[in-house]
Amino acid sequence: MKNSQKGFIVPVLLIIIALLVVGGGVYVYESKKTETPIVVDTETQQSNQVQQQTNTQTSNTQQNSQNNEGAITYASANLSATPTTGVSPLTVNFEGQIKVPYNQRGRAIMFFGDGVSDVMFRSGPDLFSEKWTHTFNKSGEYDAIMVLTSVQDVDSDIQVMNNPYYSKNLVIKKVHISVKSSPTTQTYTNAQYAFSVNYPQDWKTPTTYFDPYLKWSISNFGSEGFSIDALSPEKGYTLEKFTTGAWFHGPNDPYTNTVIGGRSAVRYDLIFPQYGRGESSQPLGYTRTIQYGVITPNGSILTIYYEKSFKTQAEAQAADLSKADQYITWIKF
Repeated sequence: MKNSQKGFIVPVLLIIIALLVVGGGVYVYESKKTETPIVVDTETQQSNQVQQQTNTQTSNTQQNSQNNEGAITYASANLSATPTTGVSPLTVNFEGQIKVPYNQRGRAIMFFGDGVSDVMFRSGPDLFSEKWTHTFNKSGEYDAIMVLTSVQDVDSDIQVMNNPYYSKNLVIKKVHISVKSSPTTQTYTNAQYAFSVNYPQDWKTPTTYFDPYLKWSISNFGSEGFSIDALSPEKGYTLEKFTTGAWFHGPNDPYTNTVIGGRSAVRYDLIFPQYGRGESSQPLGYTRTIQYGVITPNGSILTIYYEKSFKTQAEAQAADLSKADQYITWIKF
């Protein structure tokens, strides 16, 4: 009986062990199957994400660039005028330009300086210009001013107010206009010697006498003025005789060629010592003389003088006597 029970127990144990082995294997297999991770190409995925982000940033940058094209960080203005000097009535052409930051609003006011003004208005970012033609009817000194004002921050994302080059309501451009009075002139005409002189009305009446030839002079009641000596055409003078003969100048004194009233002329620049009465060996002063010679249309010869006195020869040489060339423009034929 004991032997038969032993024979029965052994197979049962073997079956139980076999079931445990098979069940454990199935359990281990299912557990490993559940824990196995899914392998993904992370490198490719990250690359795609970076590329997508880059494309987004590029798109935003391009869009911002388009929105801010031509943008500047401070308001600017320019003002020009032509001409800036002249005689009244003087007509001046002005051109004003303003440029304000992106999404800023600028308003420029133009003051011409004589009580007249105008307004130009523009929103950024493009450069905006406007032209005016204004006439100054009275003589005087005028400051034409353009003021860039009413600049407002209409986009809080643009921090232009923090820019040190930007000053609200303080962008000013100025051009100075100088208008002179119209000179009123009188005309002296001499038919015998075929010339005339247009001189300012407020100058002294010319002095005219013959001794034996014409001597004519004019001044401004002060130290400015000039004189003319004239010889009749019967003398038959030419410029060659004028430069080589014994005249107020010497035959060897240097001269330059010039033009007076459209006619050929010569110009001398001479310095003469001035001596007092007696036998003084030292000059009391020096006279510098600008002398012109010109032949008039009827053959008369004019000698034109512009003179200044000086204490020393150095002062005489250094003096500016360019007014002489201005005065001869008054002479007409």
